[in-house]
Amino acid sequence: MSAQSRFGSSLFGFNKEDVNEYIENILKEFDSKLREKENEADGLKKAYKEIKAKYDEISEKAQKIEADRKKIADVLIKAEDTAERISIEARDQALADKAEIESLVEAEREKLVDAKMELKSLRDQIAAMLEKFKDQLDEKAE
Repeated sequence: MSAQSRFGSSLFGFNKEDVNEYIENILKEFDSKLREKENEADGLKKAYKEIKAKYDEISEKAQKIEADRKKIADVLIKAEDTAERISIEARDQALADKAEIESLVEAEREKLVDAKMELKSLRDQIAAMLEKFKDQLDEKAE
């Protein structure tokens, strides 16, 4: 709209009251829009703070989860290493025990062979003695 249609005319130009009223209306509209924009900005700031707080919380949780994941991975690696070490030690110990048992078994076999030989020798001696006694008895019986 043109200024002439809004303002009434007076002797020296536009009607001063019409101009002042127009300026006041513009100021009121500007103040109203400014308040709306300030309220909108405040709302956006509040939303930003809420979103930032949630982001920080989630970020902190993610960091904690990552730290926990690393700890768990380290524990699993240590557990695997320990299990492997224990398995190797157990296998080595079992092999050492087996060798020792085999050695003891062999020693006992040798003792058994020696005992059998001694028993055979004693049988032979007893048989010889019995034969000798028999011969002596036969001589005396004659």
